[in-house]
Amino acid sequence: MRRSRQLDIYIDESGNFAPYTKQNPIYSVSFIFVERTNETSERSSFFSKSLSRLQGGETFVHVGNLVRGKDPYEGMLREDRQKLFYCLFMYAKRLDMSFYSFHVHKDESGGNVFGLSAKIHAAIEKMLADYHGYFESFGRVVVHYDNGQTELGLVLQSSFLGGVPCEVQFVETRQQEEPIMQVADMVCYLETLYFKLKEGHPTSSDLSFFGKTKTDIDRKYLNPLRKKKLR
Repeated sequence: MRRSRQLDIYIDESGNFAPYTKQNPIYSVSFIFVERTNETSERSSFFSKSLSRLQGGETFVHVGNLVRGKDPYEGMLREDRQKLFYCLFMYAKRLDMSFYSFHVHKDESGGNVFGLSAKIHAAIEKMLADYHGYFESFGRVVVHYDNGQTELGLVLQSSFLGGVPCEVQFVETRQQEEPIMQVADMVCYLETLYFKLKEGHPTSSDLSFFGKTKTDIDRKYLNPLRKKKLR
């Protein structure tokens, strides 16, 4: 039975490999875990159609630009941008998936690419070890990443190859092609927002878009999402 099961992992990141600054203090990575079924495909199709109706045929939304009102959402009313986000949020909420996220503090990584890569590698290894039994239940793991950052792509390959007890395949997958990659983008954004709220420095764009207080943002978005954390 195990060999017939396939786990798809969709990955997105927030931050970059540049040195630490107050404006760029962490590097975040989020993993979405999905065992694809007919229901998964149906929910993805319904989401794409709903999103298309809301934005005139476009079936892709980028959360960062959406929240900040940047291209292609420049000039769009906040209420209309919130409708697009809610469409994506409800898709993620109804999707049969789980997620895992972590943050690496740049000021603890030696201030260079090698130190940050080592910290990310260690965090992924910890995830794979902590949930070894979960990964062991699958015969094949397909890792989806858009290769947006070469450094992270290399860390993913070195971590997963030999890190999970089954066959591993890497597939370059873009958000425009796969709705679940958009979920990974959203989860990573919200998990990073949680860190910002905890540290006391959310941006004005975040507060304007999601809510004025940490309690409000927790109630509406973060608490429902946390129910889907990998157990």
